[in-house]
Amino acid sequence: MSPVLRKRSLADMQEGKRTSLQQPAVLDDQDYVREVLQLEGQTEALLDQHLLEEAESLGIAVPIPIPIPISTTPADGHYATPDSRCESANTTPSHHRTASSGSHGIGWFDTSNAAAAAGKETDICEEEPVVLRVREVPGTAARGARAPEAVPACTFRPSPLALVGTDAKIIGQYQEWVQEPVWVAEDETYAVGSQFLPTGDESKMPPRCCTQAIPSAVIKSVLTTEQQQLFMKSVLQFSTPWESRVFCSNTACGEFIPKRSKIDSKHPFEVSCRECRTRACSICRGAAHAFGQDCPADWELDAVLQMGEKSGWRRCYKCRNLVELTQGCSHITCRCKAQFCYICGAVWDPTVGCPNYCSGEEELERRRLEEEARVAEEEAEKAAKEEAEKVEAAERAEAEKRTSESVELKDLRARQINERDRFTAFERKMKWMLWARHGQGKIDILERYDELRKKTGERHIRTAAHLEDRQVAAEMELRASLKQQERSVRIRLRHMEAYCDGLGQNTNGPNPARVVTERDLRELGQQYNIWNDLERLHQSKINVMRDKQAKQMEDLLRRQEEEIERLGRKQDEEMEALDEKLVNEEEVSVGILEARRQRLQRRWLLVEEVERQRLELEKNVRFAPLPPVTWPHLETKDEEVGLEAVAE
Repeated sequence: MSPVLRKRSLADMQEGKRTSLQQPAVLDDQDYVREVLQLEGQTEALLDQHLLEEAESLGIAVPIPIPIPISTTPADGHYATPDSRCESANTTPSHHRTASSGSHGIGWFDTSNAAAAAGKETDICEEEPVVLRVREVPGTAARGARAPEAVPACTFRPSPLALVGTDAKIIGQYQEWVQEPVWVAEDETYAVGSQFLPTGDESKMPPRCCTQAIPSAVIKSVLTTEQQQLFMKSVLQFSTPWESRVFCSNTACGEFIPKRSKIDSKHPFEVSCRECRTRACSICRGAAHAFGQDCPADWELDAVLQMGEKSGWRRCYKCRNLVELTQGCSHITCRCKAQFCYICGAVWDPTVGCPNYCSGEEELERRRLEEEARVAEEEAEKAAKEEAEKVEAAERAEAEKRTSESVELKDLRARQINERDRFTAFERKMKWMLWARHGQGKIDILERYDELRKKTGERHIRTAAHLEDRQVAAEMELRASLKQQERSVRIRLRHMEAYCDGLGQNTNGPNPARVVTERDLRELGQQYNIWNDLERLHQSKINVMRDKQAKQMEDLLRRQEEEIERLGRKQDEEMEALDEKLVNEEEVSVGILEARRQRLQRRWLLVEEVERQRLELEKNVRFAPLPPVTWPHLETKDEEVGLEAVAE
């Protein structure tokens, strides 16, 4: 049953603006209890509690219920996120969910996964860092070395692994431990002392500094070859799983025996100590067994031998292979040409046959009778099992028929289907509200930034016009000053011309006559040159000012464009943040709805079991379980049609 979807009105949009910053509606248990469970004055926890009490009264074993909070809204007003769910799940070995993890309603503990939180094998690479000390290297006191107790500073850089005098496989084992970035000492005069390396403590291996494994460069620079070999032996030993470690069986030696790369074809289950050459068994980890003797700890071989004995096979005394009896007599010939008795295993004598004079016919007859008895027993068990299965199938068919004809169970299934349809409608409604709120948030962002762009554009126009007015006023002022300068040059030129031409000179006056010198004529010529170049000089000044003004206008327009681009980037960031918020809310909503669906299904199963138990006690007959309720899948097409208004 799908909910009726409609386009949002303006009032709905305004209401969405007010609730856009609130928590998702899916976190509200009141709507879920009212619309899906249809409980009046009762919570989901109380419903489950009453159901559990009824089941216990009928003798139905129910897993331990997990208490839930009365309110699903945290005290801080924020709803849970997927990260908080993971954090809550990691802090407890059980599978229950708390209020901070977005859990709602009641749930039951799944005992099938209870052992998942058991302790794991200790990993030497996950141990806490080791505090390392340093010692003074001989010969460094003369170079102004620091105090021996000082810890060298640490820096991080990639460093290859290189150890001198060590085996390539050992280096490979250590290289797996050293992760980049690695620890290196800034001062080569101080390094780790071998007496402080935890070569005998597996929990401290590999040694670390600043949570990083010490690289081989530091070990190589401060340890001797013997110390390096000792350290790398410890690395190889502790990198081998404890169940695969083999030590020398010689009490005077006890050295660790590494795994061999090449297996000895003659002794595949034996290893040899490199120190004392003592051979040990890799299965029981004790001393090597004699030739032809099996390891008592090899349970797989024992199982094969028992199977071969039941099938009529015997083990060759010479090559230790299993041989089948192909003929009727007790004489067996192995592929290695060894001959022995099938009954007692003694070496076959070509003259007298079995040296123990075993009666082959009696033994074969006994074995034949035992095989016939075993086959008859298996057939009887098989027939009894088939008869029990037929009876069980008939009883199950009758129970299923009674279940299908029961009015009470039919009414129960009808109520469950109606509750499923209400849950599906509620789920679609919650998703629609979530997407509608997200769409309204996008619309708000677009409207806000459109308004900002509009206001910013108007401000940019006013700023550009104001700058242009100031530039025009500056050019007019410059032109006025140039005009004044031109008039001054013209007046000076006229005065110099009049002086050189002798205009206004009174020869009869008391003043001495003026004498025009070459200097005066030269200054007059210079003044003519200034006058001739004055217009070009003034135009160049105007052009320089115009270039500066054009540069200022260009810088202003560039800054305005950058401001518009920043607005666009900020809008994109807010849109991305809104999309990320939608994804987080969807994850929270999906988790909450899935938890509610699982609780609903478990409640259905318990209600059905309670009803069947009540009917069985009332009618004294058996009822079969109802088939599980199927859940319809939401079609993408219906969602797209229903959310068309939000998409617009």
